[in-house]
Amino acid sequence: MQSSEVKNKNQLMESRRSIEREMERFKVLERESKTKAYSKEGLAKLYAQQVKADPREESYEWIQGIQESLNEQIEELEEQMDSVTVKGKRGMNKSKKQKFDQIQEKIKRHQWHIGFVRFDNKLIWIQR
Repeated sequence: MQSSEVKNKNQLMESRRSIEREMERFKVLERESKTKAYSKEGLAKLYAQQVKADPREESYEWIQGIQESLNEQIEELEEQMDSVTVKGKRGMNKSKKQKFDQIQEKIKRHQWHIGFVRFDNKLIWIQR
């Protein structure tokens, strides 16, 4: 390459990079094709493909995450409700009562959503 005979080195370098990329692709292909089907690596690869092949599993896990998130939010709302209901000398005033009612409404809404999330999870579980 250092020879003065080559005038256009850019084209030569680009061709060289292209050949090296193709050699890397072939190396990966060759490694995959030489993996024996019942070896540890082959079985691990097969298992990984099977796990990725089932989109219902991903949906099921995502819905479980949503359900856990809603349950955590309900716990936080219940803590807020407890802090609002701490009674002083005269009990709850109007603003505390409104705040209490708003928190109760949020908890009911979250529980309603949890019911639907559980239903969706059951449908996915049945379809497995």
